[in-house]
Amino acid sequence: MTSFSSAVCLLAILAVVACQDGGYKEPQGYFQYLNVPAHKQYEFGWKRGNPHHFIGRYEQAKDHRFRTRVNWGDSKGGHGEHYFEYNHAPKGYGGEHHAQGYSEPEPAYAPELPAYPPLPHVA
Repeated sequence: MTSFSSAVCLLAILAVVACQDGGYKEPQGYFQYLNVPAHKQYEFGWKRGNPHHFIGRYEQAKDHRFRTRVNWGDSKGGHGEHYFEYNHAPKGYGGEHHAQGYSEPEPAYAPELPAYPPLPHVA
């Protein structure tokens, strides 16, 4: 075994031992994940920050439905949230089809009437 191989093995053993002793601990309340259960489906989310401020996002899509939410806050009481949801069906989905093109609009007004009564005719 060469000295390089020995060094790599030693580093690998040290890394395993450090992880067993809790060398890295994920901060509480902060995370990220991703899930793709099937074709045309996914969801992911994360929350990052520190005790003074944070931001989080969650997004989900399935077929023609899309949802996302973003929220944030800080230790001084500032906070907010945005939520969006779209539900678009594919082209030709259900319902009746209307003829394409424009037609003459129907009049939405009456003929003008005089604002004042006519003046008497003086001969």
